Amino acid sequence: MHPERLLSSIGRQQIPPERTNPSERAEWEIPADPAGADVRCLTIHRGTLFELPTRSVESGSVTMDPLLVKRSFAVVEPHGPAVAEYFYRHLFEHAPGVRGLFAEHLDEQQDRLFAALGALVTHLEDTDTVLGLLRDLGSRHAGYGTLVEHFPAVGASLLAALAHYAGDEWTEETEAAWTAVYAVVSDTMGTALTEARSA
Repeated sequence: MHPERLLSSIGRQQIPPERTNPSERAEWEIPADPAGADVRCLTIHRGTLFELPTRSVESGSVTMDPLLVKRSFAVVEPHGPAVAEYFYRHLFEHAPGVRGLFAEHLDEQQDRLFAALGALVTHLEDTDTVLGLLRDLGSRHAGYGTLVEHFPAVGASLLAALAHYAGDEWTEETEAAWTAVYAVVSDTMGTALTEARSA
């Protein structure tokens, strides 16, 4: 789904997994990832969804629920520095090939990551603002050596960090809501990154 359409669908009724048309379910596959990330991903449009070790999200049931996203983030937010540290530790463990893209000391990078995540959640229901933020991030990451192929590993590590600190607030529905958010992130940033490289 195009990011504008996915963001504009906020508040619409979710489709329960059991009511999803089986013929519309996409196939999971192991991508050839130059970063060496061991994640399974599902490509829908240009966006990449991903699977955590024990759960998968089907395309027909992926919906963005801003209430679930904001409620879970409110639980996670007080742990900001620890969440960012967990994210990078998880990322480098599962995708060691990306470590060279970052500075040796990550304090400032961790702050920027969590600030960007907070801005995304704050403006989640403001389509123009969210897409503007993501396009700017994508364009800037073109100069950092980031590849679109890195996005599945980043997404898996982001959800792992959020799930770890959200505790009981992290449910299958919350995971699906965040997966939908990351579909917009990866699609929009990936497109901007590609366009910046070809400019």
